Amino acid sequence: MNGKQASIRRMALFPVITVVMIVLYGCNRKHRDTYEIRHGLFIETFSAGLIGNLSAQYLTDSVNFRIYVGTYDDETESLYYTFKGDSVYVEKVLRIDETSLMKTVDKKNYSLVDLKKSHSL
Repeated sequence: MNGKQASIRRMALFPVITVVMIVLYGCNRKHRDTYEIRHGLFIETFSAGLIGNLSAQYLTDSVNFRIYVGTYDDETESLYYTFKGDSVYVEKVLRIDETSLMKTVDKKNYSLVDLKKSHSL
């Protein structure tokens, strides 16, 4: 292989290496916040995007379980938590326009009794 071919090969590898580095950086979640939403029940928030506008949240009691709830765009989406009995209801909403009109895009519910039995830490 002559010098010109080696140079071309190095140039071809540069974009591949760059993409791999960007993907690996994007997978690196940094802890942003933990707050208690009910006695002994916490939400952990992590950055989840390359440019920092995505967040991922986990629901945990710090002893028995820790589950991934979802990812949302900080600028246009939010996750809301409500409680009824031993259930946690999570609603992902999308802000439609500047008037703060919201649209529900996903709903989940979790039984705290089942989560504590699962021991999914």
